[in-house]
Amino acid sequence: LQIPHARGGLGIERVEQAFESLPDEYREVITLAHVVGLSRAEIAEQMGKSEGAVRVLLHRALARVSTLL
Repeated sequence: LQIPHARGGLGIERVEQAFESLPDEYREVITLAHVVGLSRAEIAEQMGKSEGAVRVLLHRALARVSTLL
């Protein structure tokens, strides 16, 4: 997970707080994609969802993080 620097230098605590406030499914998909580095297909298999569902879920999760920061 890359921490954005453009918006007034976000602190790691703020990012962690935003991440922890997400629903479990959002945290899982972000972790699998951006920390573990799995492909969308691998995430889909891991989560028992279609690749399309994973793309939508990841998009919504990242959008939620953006609104919290």
